[in-house]
Order: sequence, then C-alpha cells, then structure tokens
Amino acid sequence: MTADVEVVNQAYRECLDALYERDYYQELYNRTIRYARIFDYSIGLGSAMSGGTGLGILADAKFAWVCAVLTTVSVLLSIAKGIWDWPGKTKFALERVQFYGGVYSGYRYLIDDVNVAKQWNADFAKRRNDLRQNSTASTPDPYSQLSENARRSIQDAIKKRVSYTNWWEWRTST
Repeated sequence: MTADVEVVNQAYRECLDALYERDYYQELYNRTIRYARIFDYSIGLGSAMSGGTGLGILADAKFAWVCAVLTTVSVLLSIAKGIWDWPGKTKFALERVQFYGGVYSGYRYLIDDVNVAKQWNADFAKRRNDLRQNSTASTPDPYSQLSENARRSIQDAIKKRVSYTNWWEWRTST
C-alpha cells in the first residue's frame, strides 16, 4: 500500500470515529432526556401540590395523603436531580453532538472531495491535518459510559447507513 492510500484510510477512519462520537452523544442525550422530562414534570407537579395551592386538593382532608406523596416524590427527585445532574448531562451531550457533528461534516466534505478527485493531494493533506488538530474535545467526559451493548448498537447503525466500503481506496486493514 502506498503512503497516500494509508493516509486516505486514516482519514476515512477518522471520519467514522467522528460520526461514532456524534451518534454516541446523541444517544446519551436521548436516553437522558427520556427520563429527565418525566422527572422534571414530577418535581414541578409535586412543588405545585405541596400545600395544595391553587388546586383545591386540600379542600377535603381525606386527600392530604395525595399531596404528601407527591411532595415526597418531588423532594426525592430534586435530590436525585442534583446527584445525577441530568440538566448538566443533557447540556454536555448536546454540546458534544454539535462539536462532533462539525468535525464529522468537515471529514465528510473531505471524503467526498477525495472520492471525486480519486487522488490525494497537498490541499487534502492540509484540510485533514486541520481537522485532526481540532477533532478532540477540550474537556473530558465526566459522565459514565453507555453500556457495551449500546455502543455496539451505535456502531451497527453506522455500518448500516454509511456505505464506507465503497469509498475510493478504502482498505479494511492497514
């Protein structure tokens, strides 16, 4: 394999890595927001019902237990919100989706241009080096990783939708 082909293959793999990172953080966001919306709604509902303000729930003392249960759930979820930091997690995940989405777009444009030209040149090398230098997020991920099954599922979804084996000079081994 020539040096140019090896560099092209590295660029292809870097493109797929950026796509994986983008999809990984999108999945992290989706999983977090799924429970966060329900929990935030429960916190708001419990806060509104504490004391029965405006809802007339305490018009009859027999319904005080409903208020007590919802207030307790609200307090527990408020504590959990601080511990699990789902607002921070969703914000972080969306920022990473945006970051890696930009990196992936840059690589995707490079790959498209290389596929059209069917040759590696100095302009492509410069673009790839610029992308490489700016493809690492500035802060580490403070949140626990998704399970191995989730990560494999993300990889499998990419394999199904990206016809990377048709790229010019693609090699499965280096």
